[in-house]
Amino acid sequence: MLEPTRTKLLEVWERGRGRNATDNVLALLAAAYPEDTRENLLALPLGERDARLLRLRSRLFGAPLHSIAPCPRCQTQLEFALDTDELVGKSPPPPAHLPLTLGGRDLQLRPVDSNDLLAAAACHDADSARRLLCDRCVTDARPDAAPIAAREFIDEDISAIGAALAEADPRAELSVGLRCTSCAHDWQVVLDVAAYFWKELDHLARRLLGEVHALAWAYGWREKDVLEMSDARRRFYLDAVGA
Repeated sequence: MLEPTRTKLLEVWERGRGRNATDNVLALLAAAYPEDTRENLLALPLGERDARLLRLRSRLFGAPLHSIAPCPRCQTQLEFALDTDELVGKSPPPPAHLPLTLGGRDLQLRPVDSNDLLAAAACHDADSARRLLCDRCVTDARPDAAPIAAREFIDEDISAIGAALAEADPRAELSVGLRCTSCAHDWQVVLDVAAYFWKELDHLARRLLGEVHALAWAYGWREKDVLEMSDARRRFYLDAVGA
């Protein structure tokens, strides 16, 4: 994994404004894993994709991840910190094919990947998206069988398929257990790795551009020259001009 330069991160941020989260994740990973093609990154199981994203996030911002969540019972804002290295863990990648018996029928599941998310993003509602994922990720275990249509599944089947996929690729949906300090309510929050990382990148990009503006105004330096400075040197010059 390469650590993208500040210039490269700004390019990714600039191109990603207004685009969907999946495309932005792929752009970040392409900057850190230039040896992988877009097709390879698209085909990564979501757990592996997000593990790579967390490793990159740890390299750029450090292992601690700080966030805030409101208690669903009393609305108290709870601050909590996570360790991205622990979140990545050492879980093995999910199997390429996962057997599942449903209603007496033997099926094969494959892990959800970014291709599936891009397809599901075009659906009009969550139920349509879930059924589309079933269309894409579920096949009959018999190699000569006709493709299975999602309309064949009832809601309980869809839930069972979702649970099996989540169990096979646990890093695809990272949940954190929290306890409210005010009312002692326990609940789970899902960490949206892509959204959290992009928010941090947006903050970094705006800070860097503000620093470029201040130093270009004071010294006439080019953006490229400012971004190539170390953080310590850039901070020294910003302090010198009172920015």
